[in-house]
Amino acid sequence: MKKQTLCIIIVLLPVFFLISSVKGQTAIQSSTTAHVFARVYSAITSVKTSQESFGHFFPLSYDGQLINGPDGILSVKGNAEQGGDIQYSTSFDVSGNGNTAFAISVPRSPITLTNQLDSKTMTLKDWKYVSLDTAEEGEIPFGYKTVNLNATLKLGSQKDNPVGFYTGFYTVTFGFN
Repeated sequence: MKKQTLCIIIVLLPVFFLISSVKGQTAIQSSTTAHVFARVYSAITSVKTSQESFGHFFPLSYDGQLINGPDGILSVKGNAEQGGDIQYSTSFDVSGNGNTAFAISVPRSPITLTNQLDSKTMTLKDWKYVSLDTAEEGEIPFGYKTVNLNATLKLGSQKDNPVGFYTGFYTVTFGFN
């Protein structure tokens, strides 16, 4: 019986080794390295294409207003004379992904313009804009849209606003919705 058991062990032992080595082997493999890409872009950008300019004018004996329309037409209220040169509305090209919705934020407080010679001031206020849909929102239908702004320049008399070049700064924000 011992011989028989020994024979069975001798015959089965290689079979066990063969089975365990088959289980430990893996299938034929191949690997490849691939690249992955991602692009981050600005949802919305704006570029000023023209400056706000009220052109040449002169105040008379009391206060006046110059209203620079987004269509480039200047209207005068009160006591001021227009000098006849070209004035400009502020224009911005707003760009982004097609059909990107955006909102515009214009200055809410008056902007002060200061005479570079004598520090006298006048104010710019009541900003309005065109080329936008209702409620201060717009869409960029083909990747860009031009937005024109206008404002009202409030000036005093000749004494309040003497001859000179008046400048100031303002911020307009275009926000991605």
